[in-house]
Amino acid sequence: MAQLPEIDRTCKDCDRRYLDSLNVYNRRPIRVNQAGFRPQDNKYAYVADPTDMTFKVVDANTKQVIDVGNSNLTLIDAAAPKPNIWVNGAFNSLDALYEFGSKDSTSRNTEKLYKADFTNLTAIGEYFIVNGHDTSATFHVHPSIFNAVLENSLKFFGIQRCGNTDSHLHAPCHLKDGSEIGHDLTGGWHDCGDHFKVSETLSYTAYALAMTYLVYQDKAEDRYGHSYDDTIPDGYPDILYEAKIGADYIYKLYKASKEDGLIAQHDMYHSIAVGSEDHQFWDVPEKQDAQPQSKGGPDRHVAKGAGTNSGVFAAALAYFAMGWYPYDPVYADSLIEAAKDIYKNVLKPQTYGYGGHYTNTDELGGFYPGGTSETNMIDDAAAAALALWFATADTSYQFDLYKDLKINDNSTNYGYNNEPDDAGPYFKGGFLGLKSGFTPGGWATDFENIHSYVLFSFVKLILKDKETAQYYNVGELERDTLIQRATNCLRRLTDDGSQGSNLIYKNRFGQVTSDGPYNLVWTSSAWGFNRYNMGAANAIFMLSELLPPGAEKEAYKNLALDNIYYNLGANPWDISFLMGVGDKNSNHPHNRASNPDGYNAGGMPYKYQCPRGALMGGAAPTAVLLEDWSDYTATETCIDFSVQLLIPAQSFAETLPIDNEGPLFSNIAGTPISDTEAIVSWDANEVALVTVFYAESPDESATLSVQQTTASKGGAVTLTGLTPNKTYYFFLEGMDTKRNLTTDNNHGQWYQFTMTPKMTTISGVTICQVDNRSAKIYWWSSDRMNGVVNYGTSPSSYTQAQAAEGGAVLFHEAKLTDLKPGTTYYFTVSSGAAKSEEYSFTTEAYATYADLDVWIKPSAYQNTTNCSPSNGWQKCGDFIIEIDNNDTLVFEDFELRLYLGNNIGTETPVSYIGQVFDGTGLVVGMPQLTFGQPTADGVGQYYMPITVKSKLYVSGRIIFQVKWLNTTYASFDTHAWSLTAHTGENAPEDFNGVDLTQAPYFTGSETSQLETNSQGVKVVGFTRDPYIPVYYHGKHIYGYGADYTPETGPQIHRTVTINFETPFTSPHYSLEQEGYDARYSGTSRVSPMGMLDDFEMNGTSYFEHTMYMPDTRKDSIIFLLDTTLSYGNNYMEWVSWHNHGANQNAENKYDCACTVVRSNVEVDSITIPPEIRYLKFTVDTVRVYTGRMVEVHLELLDSNLEILKIDPISVLLTSESGFAKFYTSPTSTTPVEHIDIIKGEAVFYLSSDKPTTTILKATGNNSSKFNYIPATVPLIIEDLPPWPIIDNALMVDTDCDDIPDAMQITLSNEYIAADNQSFNSIKFTYAGDTVTSTNLISQNGRDIVVGANLTGATVNTNPEGSITLVSNTKDGKKESADFYKDGIPPNLVSVSVLERLSTATNDFVYIQFSEPVKEPSPEWPLMIDGANIPAHVKGVKLYNEAQNIWEFEIDFDAGGGSLVTEGMKASLSPTATIKDLAGNGIGPCTPKVVDVVLKIRPIPMTYASISDLDEDGLAEHIEIQFLQAVDAKHYPDSISIVFGSSTPETLTVRKAQFMLNADQMSSSFDLPEPFMLGNTNGCYEDTLNGKLLVGAGLVIEHLGTGAAYETATVLAEDLAGPVFVSAGLNSANYEVLNVYLSEPVTTVDSTAILYVRERNLMNISKIDLVGWSLSNGGTTLNALFTSDAASAVMEGDRINLAPKTASAFMDKNGNRPAENNPKVTIGGEGNPKIKFDIHLASQVTTVSAATPSLIPSKKTINVYVVNPATHKLDRIEDGAVVQTGIDTLVTPLTGAVWTMDLTVPRGGPLSQPAYWRSLKVKYSIPIYSNLGNFVNRASGTFTVDSDVYYSANNKVTFFVEWVNAPNGGIRSQQGRAVGTGAYIYKAELECKFYPNPNQDEKNRERFNTSNSYDKTETFGIRRLK
Repeated sequence: MAQLPEIDRTCKDCDRRYLDSLNVYNRRPIRVNQAGFRPQDNKYAYVADPTDMTFKVVDANTKQVIDVGNSNLTLIDAAAPKPNIWVNGAFNSLDALYEFGSKDSTSRNTEKLYKADFTNLTAIGEYFIVNGHDTSATFHVHPSIFNAVLENSLKFFGIQRCGNTDSHLHAPCHLKDGSEIGHDLTGGWHDCGDHFKVSETLSYTAYALAMTYLVYQDKAEDRYGHSYDDTIPDGYPDILYEAKIGADYIYKLYKASKEDGLIAQHDMYHSIAVGSEDHQFWDVPEKQDAQPQSKGGPDRHVAKGAGTNSGVFAAALAYFAMGWYPYDPVYADSLIEAAKDIYKNVLKPQTYGYGGHYTNTDELGGFYPGGTSETNMIDDAAAAALALWFATADTSYQFDLYKDLKINDNSTNYGYNNEPDDAGPYFKGGFLGLKSGFTPGGWATDFENIHSYVLFSFVKLILKDKETAQYYNVGELERDTLIQRATNCLRRLTDDGSQGSNLIYKNRFGQVTSDGPYNLVWTSSAWGFNRYNMGAANAIFMLSELLPPGAEKEAYKNLALDNIYYNLGANPWDISFLMGVGDKNSNHPHNRASNPDGYNAGGMPYKYQCPRGALMGGAAPTAVLLEDWSDYTATETCIDFSVQLLIPAQSFAETLPIDNEGPLFSNIAGTPISDTEAIVSWDANEVALVTVFYAESPDESATLSVQQTTASKGGAVTLTGLTPNKTYYFFLEGMDTKRNLTTDNNHGQWYQFTMTPKMTTISGVTICQVDNRSAKIYWWSSDRMNGVVNYGTSPSSYTQAQAAEGGAVLFHEAKLTDLKPGTTYYFTVSSGAAKSEEYSFTTEAYATYADLDVWIKPSAYQNTTNCSPSNGWQKCGDFIIEIDNNDTLVFEDFELRLYLGNNIGTETPVSYIGQVFDGTGLVVGMPQLTFGQPTADGVGQYYMPITVKSKLYVSGRIIFQVKWLNTTYASFDTHAWSLTAHTGENAPEDFNGVDLTQAPYFTGSETSQLETNSQGVKVVGFTRDPYIPVYYHGKHIYGYGADYTPETGPQIHRTVTINFETPFTSPHYSLEQEGYDARYSGTSRVSPMGMLDDFEMNGTSYFEHTMYMPDTRKDSIIFLLDTTLSYGNNYMEWVSWHNHGANQNAENKYDCACTVVRSNVEVDSITIPPEIRYLKFTVDTVRVYTGRMVEVHLELLDSNLEILKIDPISVLLTSESGFAKFYTSPTSTTPVEHIDIIKGEAVFYLSSDKPTTTILKATGNNSSKFNYIPATVPLIIEDLPPWPIIDNALMVDTDCDDIPDAMQITLSNEYIAADNQSFNSIKFTYAGDTVTSTNLISQNGRDIVVGANLTGATVNTNPEGSITLVSNTKDGKKESADFYKDGIPPNLVSVSVLERLSTATNDFVYIQFSEPVKEPSPEWPLMIDGANIPAHVKGVKLYNEAQNIWEFEIDFDAGGGSLVTEGMKASLSPTATIKDLAGNGIGPCTPKVVDVVLKIRPIPMTYASISDLDEDGLAEHIEIQFLQAVDAKHYPDSISIVFGSSTPETLTVRKAQFMLNADQMSSSFDLPEPFMLGNTNGCYEDTLNGKLLVGAGLVIEHLGTGAAYETATVLAEDLAGPVFVSAGLNSANYEVLNVYLSEPVTTVDSTAILYVRERNLMNISKIDLVGWSLSNGGTTLNALFTSDAASAVMEGDRINLAPKTASAFMDKNGNRPAENNPKVTIGGEGNPKIKFDIHLASQVTTVSAATPSLIPSKKTINVYVVNPATHKLDRIEDGAVVQTGIDTLVTPLTGAVWTMDLTVPRGGPLSQPAYWRSLKVKYSIPIYSNLGNFVNRASGTFTVDSDVYYSANNKVTFFVEWVNAPNGGIRSQQGRAVGTGAYIYKAELECKFYPNPNQDEKNRERFNTSNSYDKTETFGIRRLK
C-alpha cells in the first residue's frame, strides 16, 4: 500500500510552553491549509497585511520557485477581524505555570486580508508560500491528502475507546461498566473530554462511521491493526473496524436490555455514568475504576429511557452489519436482528400514529436532553427505517420511511413546488413526510440532527443505480422522483442550515450563504464552534455529492473545502484545529485521557499526549481563541466533533485500486498434532474465508474439506479422523470480502504432510513475572503444536488448565491469572502428546510489580532562617519527597533508599510534615515513617532507608518531609547517588540530578508542587528521581541503587522488542523469494533498562551471533545470521530474552521477559511448473587419446524425449577433472566453454593433454520456465596406445586429375610384426558418406598410403573430414579416430581477359582456381603459350569469392599491345607462390593448360517490369528493354529475376527460354514457374529514367562462364497487385482478424470491400465490422468483430481481396488486386489460443420438485460433452464417457446448468483434419455460498478426441449440471439440500493440446501448448415448495 503524505509536522520534542509561545507570539501573516491540497482542488492562502503585493510558491525540497501563473494578491477584506488568543498554561486544575496572550475582545482589531491563489499548482510535492520576508507553513499537493486526513481523524476515536478495546493512548479502562445491573457493558467510546458514554453522541458516531464506510467502500483503507499503534493491517478497513467499537457496545446494551425485560417494556439501556460525578475526577481513564462513585467510579450508573434516540442505535447496528457481513455473517445477522427488535419494540411504539409520541432520552442528569420537537427527533426514526430497509430489503421499512400516512400525512405539501422535470422537497408520508419538510428547522447538522445523513444515504445506498433501486422495490420513475425530492429537501436544509451575507449559490428552494472573509457557514454557535460550522458544511458537501456535474455542485464543493481549510490552518490564528495535522496545533484540549491541565486527583499530573485526530472546538474569527482546559466550550474534544470530517474526507480520498484478486497465501503448513489429527495453517494478505481440501492422493474428486467458521487474515483448521502413517495431500481455497476466489494448490503439486508420530520434545521451560496474582510460563516444542499448562496447588494434581497463545507454534506463552497470593503451584506443560516434567513456583504474598514515581524537592519550607538566598543553598538541609501511585492497585508498606554519599554521618533525620492523599485529591491521613541508620550498599555508597507504612492509593500520593536538624547539604557527598546527574550510555536512565541550589527559593509547603525558582519563573519544584530505589515487601520494584547492575535491576514490567532489517523489515515478518540464501539481521532492545542475555531461533540459542550495542550496555543487541534456506517454507521463531537465566538465581528469580517473532521466508522460484527438457549425448562413452580430438554430438530433447527443434540455446560444457578442452571445429585452436544447440543438435570437439577417466557434462541454464536435465557421459582420455594411431592424415590425388583417390597417413609409430600389429582398414567420411577401404597401396615405416576407393567422385582439391584407422593387434582390432586434411594442391580452372575498349590503359586478366587460395603475391603466376611472359602486375584482388576468381591488373607491352589475348594457352607456373588454405602449393603434376577466353561485358538494360499478366495473383510476366540491339555475341546466357520483399526469390531463365522481340532491343516472356505467393513487390528502390521506383525487383543478365563470367543489372518496376499472404485470429474483448498482405497498401475507398469470405461468398466492408485498420506500414489489415456477427470468420475459413476496383486497397504503385487473386486460410497467431465462454443458463435457477433430473446418476453434479455428429450429449465420469446419446429434448438438464463453450483453433482449413489430435481439458468449478462457505465442486479431466467431439464451427462444448435430484433438489457435496440464496462459482480450466502426428514439425510444435482460464461469478438459487 502506498505511503500517505506525512501531514503531522508538529514538533514532538518541544515542550508545550514553547509551542504556546509560537501560537501566541509567532502568528504568521501567511495562513494556509497546513495539511495540503489535492491537485484538482482550489488552492489558496490568506495573507494579512502583506509587505509585497505578489507571492511566490517555493518547492520545500528543492527551494525552487514554482510558476503558478498569476502571482498577484487579491484583496478580500480591507478590515478583516484579527482576534486575540489566550493560553492558560495550567499545571493542574488549581495552578497555572504561565499565561500567554490576552482575553480581551478583539472586534476592534483588524487586518487587511488578501488571498494568494495558486490553484494552477498541480504537481505532487511539498511547498510553502513566500510574501516579502514572510513564509507560510509547509503543505502538500498530493492526491491522497484526504486519505491522510481521514486516517488521522480516526485516531481520535481510538483515543476515546473505552473498555479493553485496544486504545493506543491509554490502558484498558472502566472494566466494571455494567456492574450496577450485573452485565458487561464495557466498550464504546468516551463522549468528550470526560469519561461517560452518552447514547446520542455514541450512536451518532457509530452510525456515521458505518454509513461513511458503506457509501465509500472503494476508498476505505486498511492501514492499521486493531490499535492505531499497530501498523500491520488487520484486514479490516480502519473506518469499519472503528464503527465496530460502537456497534459491539450498542449490542451489549441491547442484550442486557433484552435479558432484563426492558425491550418488552419498549425501553433499553442507553448511557453510562452520565452525570456530574464523572466530571469530579480528572485523571487518565484507567484509574477511574479505583475511585468512589462520587468521583465517577463504580458502580457507574446505567441509564434507561432511551426514547426516540433508540432509532440511531438500530440504524448504527443495521448499517454496520451490512459492512461487516463479509467478515462475520453470523454476527452481522445477530446485529440486524437486534436492530429489528429495537425498531419494533422500542422505537415504533414511540411513534405518532402507533400509540406513542417522540420522546427524549431520560436519566442523563441534565446532560444531552435531546430533541425539543418532532422535527429534531423524527430523524432518528427515519434513520432506523432506512437502515433496516437497506439491511433487509423488507418493504415494511420502506413504507414507514416515506409512505405511511399514519406516521405523517403530508399529501397537501407533497404537491407543492413540483415541476415537470423536478419534484418538490416534500415526501408524502412516513418519517420523511414532515409537513414542514424533513429538515432540522434552521439548525446545523449535528448529533441531534441527522436529517442530512438520512437523505444522503437514501440516495447513495438505496437509489444509487437502477438495479439497486429495483432490488429495494423502487421502480425507475419512482427512483428519479425520490432522488429529486431528497436532493431538493437537502437544498431546503442547507438554506436553513447556512448563515452569512455572502451568496454562494441560489436555487429554487433557497440559497446557500456564508460569512466572510473565510466563507464559514455557521458562525452563531460558540460551544464547539468548529463542530457546528463543519456540521453545516458537511450537509452542504452531501448536497454537492448528490448533484450532477455543474456550477451548483462545484460551488458547494468549494464552499465545503473553504470550511475544511479553515480548520486545517487557513484561519486568523494560523493554527490547525485538527490535532496531529500541520505544524501548529492547539495545545490545551479539554480531554482527560491526553491532557493533565485539569488534573484534580491526588498525585502529580501525568504527561501530556496530543490527541491526534481530535477536532478542537475553536472559535469564530471574530472571537478570542481560548486555549484553556477549563473553557470546554472552546477546547473540548468530542467524538461528534470529529464525525463532521468523515464524509468529506472519505469522499475526497483517493479511490483504492479495484480488488479483482483473491487472497494470496503463504506459510502454508500441515502439522500432525496427534495420531489422527493435523493442523493446516496459513497466512494471507487479506481477510478471507478459507476451505482446506484434503485427500490421500492429489485427486480433487476424492477430497474431503474443512472450512473456517469465521473469515480471518491467516488462520488454521484441524483435520480429524486421519490414518496414522498416511501421507495426505491438500490445497486451499479462499474467498475474500470482495468475493474473489483463490486456489493455492502449490502450482498443481498440492501440499502434503505425513501422519508419522511426532516425537515432540519440550525444552526451555521458563517461569517469569510471578507476582501475587499471576505468572507467565514459556517453553519450546520441537514441532509446531498447540500448548497447554495444567496446574494446581498439589503435586501431580492439576485442577486447572490454561491454553498457550498463538495456536500451533514452536514457542509457547501462557499466562496464569487469578492465582492466590503466597501459594505454591505445581504444573506441567504439554505440546501435542508430549508432556514435560513437573515444575513449581510460589506466588508473592503482595504485589511485586508497581507503577510508581518518586519525586523529590529541595525545600526551605519552615527553614527560611537558615536556608535563604543570602545564606546560600549549602545551609539548607530539607527535602520533601512525594511518592505517586500510577498503578490501578493500592500499595502499602514499602521502603525508600535515599543515597546521599559517603559523608552522610550518623544523624537520623526527622519528619514534621506529611500527608496521605487518596485518588480524589483529599488528605486522608499522615504517613507512618521510620528512618533507619545509614546503610552501606557494598559498593562504597550509603543510603538512608525510609520505611513508609501508609497506604498509597490509586491516583494518590504520600508526601513527607526529610529534615536533618544539624546536617546540611554541605555535608552530602557531591556524588550522592540519589542527587547527582546520571547521563550517558552507561546510565540505566537519564537523570539531570536534583538542583540543590534552588532550595532557598522553594519556600512552598509540602503540597506546593509549583515553586518560583531563582530566575523568578514558576516551575515544577519536584524532580522525578529514578535513583531513589523502592522496595516493596523486600522486592526491588522501582529505581536504581548505587549497586545497580543489569542483573540486579528492579523487578518491573519490561518490554522486549525485535526489529528485523533483513531479509524483511519489521513490522513485516514474511517474505517470498526465489533465491536460497538469506541473512537474518536486526536489533533487539529491552526497556526499561534490562539485560538481554539470550537470543533463540527454533529452540536453539544463537546468542553467539549477537553483540551488545553499545558494548557498555546490555539492553540492546544487534544480531546477524547467514543461512541457506530450503525450497518452500522456512518457518522460524525468534525469541529475545531479558534475564533468561533468572530461574537459576536466588533473588528476583522470576524477573525475566521475552518477545517472540514468528517469521517465514518462502523460497518459491516457480510460478508455473517448469517445462522439463533433456540434454543427451549420442554415445554412451566418449573416448579420446591425449593430444587428439574427438567429435561429440549433443541433442536437446523434450519431455517425450523427442528432438526439440527450437531457437538456439547455449549450454555449458565441463568435465569433472577439468582437463578437457572444447572446440567448435577440428581445426580450431581456441577453446570454448559454451556451445549453441541449434535446432536440437550440436557438434563440438574435445581434446586433452592429460589422461584421465572422468565425466563429461553439458548443463543448460535453468529458469522459471524451463528445467534442463544435464547430460552426462563417461569420458575416457587415454595415453597413446602401444599400437599405431594416426599422427597426421591427408587426402591426396595420386594421378593428377584433381579427384581425391588416396589417404596419406603418418602413424604415431610403426607396426610391430612381433606384436601381430598390421594395417586392417580405414573408415572415413566423404560427401556425406562413410567409406571403408582396405586397399593399402604402400607402407614405409610410419608412412602408409591407402586407396580411397571413391566411386563417382568429381574434382575436389580441398577435401577434409573424419577418419578412423583400424589396426590388427594381438588383442584384436583397435580403432583410432582422427581427422584428415586437404593434401591436394590448387589447380587452374579457367582464365579470361577482359574485352579491350579503345579507352583502356591496362589489361584485366581473371584467373579461376579449383579451391579458395590465400591472397596471391603481386607476381604473375601464369605461363602463356608455354613460356613465361614479362607481365607487370599492378594489382591483385578477389573478384568472385564464390567461384574462387581473382583479378590481376597488368600493363600493356611496350608497344601498347596486350600480353594476354583470347585464344592463348595458359597454365600455372611451377614457380608460382599460389597456396590453398591448407598450405598446399603448386604440386608435382604437369600443369593444367586452359584456353584464354574473352570476357565480354553484357549490353546494359534500360528498363524492366514484373507483372501478373494472367490475373491469378502470382507474378510471372517479364518485360526488358536493352540500351542497343543485342547481337549473338552479347546474347545473355541466362537472365535472373529477383522479386519479393519479405522473402526475396530469385528465378532464372536459360538462353532458350526467352526470346528477343523483333526490334532486338527488348524481350517479353513468361517465367516457366511464377514467383511464389506473396512476392508481389521487390525490396529495391531507386530512380530509373527519371521515375522513382518503389518496391522494385531486380533483373540480372549473365554472360560467360568461369573466369569469363560477367553480369549487368537493372531495376524492374512492380506491376503486380497485392494479395493476402496469411491470416490469423486473436481473441480479446472482440475477435480480431489479422490479415497479412504481400506488400504495403493504401486505402482507395474505405467504403469498398475489405475482403471476401469464401463461406457464403460474403463481401466484408466496414459496416460489417466493429472496426478495422491498417497497421505495420500498411502490410496488416486488422478487422474487429463480435463472434456472433454474420461477418464473423473462424479458423479454417478462406478469404481473399476483392478484385480490381471493387477492392478498398491498392499498392504503392497503384496496382489493384488481380481478378483471381488467391484465397488464404485463416489460422491462429503463434500458440493456439482457445476462446472460453462459460455461463449459466440462468443467473437465478428455480429449483422445483416438479422438474427433477431424469438422468440416472447418483452424482450431485453431472458433466456432459456435446457430440456434434449426433447433436446429443455424452455423460462423463472420471474422465471417461459413461453414457451416450442423451437427448435434452427428452431428458432436459435441470438444476443449475453451466455451458462451457471452447472455441478451439483448428490450425488449417475445414477440409482437413484438425492440426491437434486431442485436447486434455482439466476443469474445476468450486461453488461457495455468498458468505464464503464451500458447497460443492465439479472437477475432473476429459480428453477430447478431435475426430469425435470437435465441431465444424471449431467448438468443443461441455455442460455442467448441478443436479436437481428427485429427492432433495440441488445438493451440496455432502448431500445436504441447498437453500434459496446467492452463490459464487469460480470456473478454472486448463487445456493441453496434443498435436496431430501427421502435421509438419512447425505445426506439431505449435499445437503442443497449453491454455488456461478462470472466471468468478455470482448466481442465485430459488427453491419452490
